[in-house]
Amino acid sequence: MIPNASDMNVSSLPATPKPEWRRWGAALLLCLAAWPVLGVRQGARAQPPGTFPPADVIRPSQETDPEKLPIKGFLFLDSAKNPVLIPGMTYERLTELELGSKSQTRRFIFNNVQINGRVEGNRAELSVEIRLTLDSTGGESIAIPLQMENFHRLAPPEFLSGSGTSKTLAVTVNQDSGGYQLLASAEETTEIAFRMQMSARVESDSANSLAFHLPASPVTLDLTTDSRNATGEIIGRGDEVIQTGSDEAGRTQFLVESSGGRFTLRWGALDRPVSVPLVEADSRVTMQWNSPQDQLIQNVQMVVRDLRGPVSGFRFRLPKDALLVDDPRLTASGQFVELSQPDPDDKELFQVAIPEEERRQRIDLDLKVQLPSEGASAENALPLQVPTLVGALRHQGTIEIETGDDYRLRWRERPYVQNVTTASADDSTTEMRSYTFRFNRGSFTLPLWLDATRRQHRVSTECDIELHDGYADLSLEIRSTGSRNRSRLLRVDLGDWQSPQITNALTGAPVPWYESGELIEIEMVATAMEEITPILIRGHRPLQPAPRGQDPPAQQVSIPVPHVVSSDDGRDPVTIQDAMVRLTGRGRRSLVVDLESSEHLERAGGLEDDEDQPARWFKVMPPESGAKIAGVMVEQPPRLIMEETALVSLSGDQLETVVNWVVESQVDLEGRLRVAIPEIPSRGSDTNAGNRSDGSPASNNPAPSNRLDFDAPSEGNGPWTVFVNDRIAEIRPVDRGPSRIDLVGDGTDLADSGSSQNSVSERDAGDATASDARASNARASETPSSSQAPPASASVSWNNVRMRTYEVISDELADGEMKLRFRSVRSVAKNGVTSKTIVPISLPRPLVEDITVRGDVQIDFVGDALQEIQTTEPVLADRLKLQTLPAWPIPARISPRTTTQSKLELERLVIRSAISETAQHDQVIASVVGSGDFELQLREVDLTEVQVTVNDTPVAFGKVDDRLVIPVPADQRRHAIDVRLWSDSADGGLLRKIEPLTRPRPGDRRLYWYLTVPADSHLLWSSSSAGRPMEWVFDRWRLVRRPLLTDTALVARVAPTELSPMPMGNRYLFSAMDVRSFRAYTASRTVLWLVVSGIIVLVTTLLTYLPATRNPLSAVVAIVAFAGLLSIAPDAAIMIGQIAMLALALVIVMLAIRSLVLPTPSRVLVSTRDSYPEPSTRTNQPVAGNRSASSITETRDIGREHATPAADEVAS
Repeated sequence: MIPNASDMNVSSLPATPKPEWRRWGAALLLCLAAWPVLGVRQGARAQPPGTFPPADVIRPSQETDPEKLPIKGFLFLDSAKNPVLIPGMTYERLTELELGSKSQTRRFIFNNVQINGRVEGNRAELSVEIRLTLDSTGGESIAIPLQMENFHRLAPPEFLSGSGTSKTLAVTVNQDSGGYQLLASAEETTEIAFRMQMSARVESDSANSLAFHLPASPVTLDLTTDSRNATGEIIGRGDEVIQTGSDEAGRTQFLVESSGGRFTLRWGALDRPVSVPLVEADSRVTMQWNSPQDQLIQNVQMVVRDLRGPVSGFRFRLPKDALLVDDPRLTASGQFVELSQPDPDDKELFQVAIPEEERRQRIDLDLKVQLPSEGASAENALPLQVPTLVGALRHQGTIEIETGDDYRLRWRERPYVQNVTTASADDSTTEMRSYTFRFNRGSFTLPLWLDATRRQHRVSTECDIELHDGYADLSLEIRSTGSRNRSRLLRVDLGDWQSPQITNALTGAPVPWYESGELIEIEMVATAMEEITPILIRGHRPLQPAPRGQDPPAQQVSIPVPHVVSSDDGRDPVTIQDAMVRLTGRGRRSLVVDLESSEHLERAGGLEDDEDQPARWFKVMPPESGAKIAGVMVEQPPRLIMEETALVSLSGDQLETVVNWVVESQVDLEGRLRVAIPEIPSRGSDTNAGNRSDGSPASNNPAPSNRLDFDAPSEGNGPWTVFVNDRIAEIRPVDRGPSRIDLVGDGTDLADSGSSQNSVSERDAGDATASDARASNARASETPSSSQAPPASASVSWNNVRMRTYEVISDELADGEMKLRFRSVRSVAKNGVTSKTIVPISLPRPLVEDITVRGDVQIDFVGDALQEIQTTEPVLADRLKLQTLPAWPIPARISPRTTTQSKLELERLVIRSAISETAQHDQVIASVVGSGDFELQLREVDLTEVQVTVNDTPVAFGKVDDRLVIPVPADQRRHAIDVRLWSDSADGGLLRKIEPLTRPRPGDRRLYWYLTVPADSHLLWSSSSAGRPMEWVFDRWRLVRRPLLTDTALVARVAPTELSPMPMGNRYLFSAMDVRSFRAYTASRTVLWLVVSGIIVLVTTLLTYLPATRNPLSAVVAIVAFAGLLSIAPDAAIMIGQIAMLALALVIVMLAIRSLVLPTPSRVLVSTRDSYPEPSTRTNQPVAGNRSASSITETRDIGREHATPAADEVAS
């Protein structure tokens, strides 16, 4: 009976157990979900109520100046010149890095240095303890110099404090200086103390000495020596404190207190027997001698040294009849010494005993000695001597003597003493004179006496006289030296000079002066603290030479020279040292000085003149006499030094001539300058008249048809406009008849058929202006130059050329440099312009006899768009150069402009491309011959930036559609063009196609493309029509391409120019005849690795799991595919081969690991025939080796755990 399901108890059924891992997984997921929330709540802290938020939340942690940008970091260049960003840098830190060890002085302070030691023989063992304060170093180690170069460390240093908070704390030896240094690093301010056991060598000669080289710090030295009853001294700065004591064993102990640095402790025994002391002395003697009656007091500072030990006493001798004013005393301590006289009969000999506590090897002693003085003079000189050290090996020193302003010290030369006074010390302008003598032996005698000085006033004058046409200007400067202790009057004789103005030459302030008869007296007030200032006197006088018609003696001009006059009473005499006269001229007339007729005047040479205003220098001899300049005022002809340039331009029917002069005149032009301009009358005025202007019959020949006629100008005003120094000037014709010059050449175009020779006729023979022009033309014709005679190549001639004289009037025409600008605009009547149409160009010429042309006269010809104007001279450019000023009209040819296309030939071209992930930069360097427009076709019209330079000069360029047009000037034959382009380009994915941004016009030349790609990009394919001048080289384990020429060498072959910097990366070089052949594909190293590795893994998988692929046909297919890739893209084949070899190596390594991890399987033979038991108590066992031929065996691989013995199994 089956029970009802409703009657069954469900709770009695066993529950299905849930897996344990599900519960643990759910708990883990809950923990992971709650962890960020708990972490955030633990890390975040709420702001307390009623408080402000922290400052670093509402504003930046570092305040930045609103006028400055915040510094995020500094860019530095590494060894390969690549920029490296260093964040967190400041200018202060950069300064510290540049200063190096010098910037570390503010980070540490030495507190004290304590040295305890003992000396045994020539070796000292020391214990050095150093304490210092180290500031925070910011996590870096600094080197603190400890010096102590002559100490040797015996054991590692013992750090007493500071080692716990320092990252680095060690004592090393500085390789440069040889001293010790402390390497320390601390996060905060730290007190460091350490102790070192050191040894040092003790030097022994006459005494023992030990040198100390310590840091600048308070130093305490406690040294115990092996000597008894020794005395010590410090050789150093001199402010060290030394105390001498002894220990329990009686050995001498020194306690030294110093401020560090370098000093030497020297000690020796007191009871050292010294048979003969070796002493030497240096003396410094100072004296003040105001008058011969004063008593002489010598202040002597004597330094005594004993080379064999401390000085215990010595003897010195005073000069004869000299007395000691006070007892001698030591300079250092101020203690008086014990003084005695060993010989009562010798009053000048004294014995000095040094106290025991003051005995040193050097003793400084102060003496004050009174010398006898009985009115020394030249006949009875004072024999000067100094205290001498008895028995001294050497006694030397100096003597300084000061005298008053009223006397000078005189002496006679004697052996062993010499005068070393400088020139400034013996200057009489000072109130106290100082004399210095040096002696090298103590026993000398120097005869001295005082000589009274005269109060002299030494004066030097410089008179500058500037001559004009009707007057002369005076500028007299008086420079004074001498006694200045009271006021004085300076008397000056001005002669007939008028309106004197007397001022201070330095400040321009007026100086008081008075008239005293024919002289003037200048009051010169000076105190002892002031310097005598120079006096400047200005005046003028008229010049009235006799007319030229009188006799020569009546034309003499006499100019007195002002001079300083000495006083008559003999008090404060004035000594005239120099009296110079400088003569200059600024007018049309010049003074010819007659030295024979002049008084007390001589020529002075060797003085510098002003280039703008040459001067003549004279000297007054004797200087105190009154000189007079005599001479003749002569007319000075104008002399011009000029530069001339001209511009002849044609615009339509207007012919403009602009002439620029730069004139330099040595004399004043007085506002006027005459010029001559050749003029050719119009055809109507010249051919229709029956007679010429000079009365000669007119020629019957008609005017040539190819001549351009100008509009006939009126006689009242000329067609020229003149500017002088950029100011308009008046140009008016001279009312004298113009001269006519017939100029006829050997040509036939414009010449009359009957004319065969040149003829010159003048209308007014008495015209001075025409005479000047004729003389200028005659001189010009004598000069062998192309500018003075019409050249035969011109084949041009004109008749009736008239030289018209004009006068330029302007107040700017004076002396010096001036700029004149002549401008003329005329209309030309064109009667059929042909290639043989000639037009005369007239240029003005100054009517001055003495003209010097600086450089060449350059005449430029500029045409318009339809016509061109050129000179008939055979010149290469539109510029005519003449050596002198032209005196005839210059022929110029006007012809229609022919449209000629300039030929611009491209010789060589190099394109340098730099590729990055987001941009491409190209630099095109071309060498072209000729002139015209150089065009480049742009691959991308929207370029980021373009820069163009021609011959290293930036030029303007144009963009027409997709072409870049660069104008090339015709100033030279060969040009170097540098074009730089920038363009934004995005990465193309797996493969990136690269082409130059520009391409030139097709032609027959060699082009080069230098390509630079990033270091992780490699070339896969390039056009087969482009050559590859590269070679394969090994770079560590890789095989890479390397160009045969560097970019610098390649550009040097084209044109020497500045190269734009290229980034580091892989570089490739291509060459071709057409820029369209420059195409390349690149791929990144990561993409290559992923693709090749994926293919290797796929092939390995196929060969492993598909036995059908393991046959020779697969190998043949792979070889053929790789050979095809090698022929089509060798660069890609090499890169894929390298990566494939690496991937295969990794596959081999993985298979090897797998074979090592998995064990070798067992082989089991299983029979297919079933074994049936027979109905018997005996089991039939088959005999091995007698198996039926019909049995089939099967080999299986099983593990050890599955191998069980069976009756029908046979082990193999």
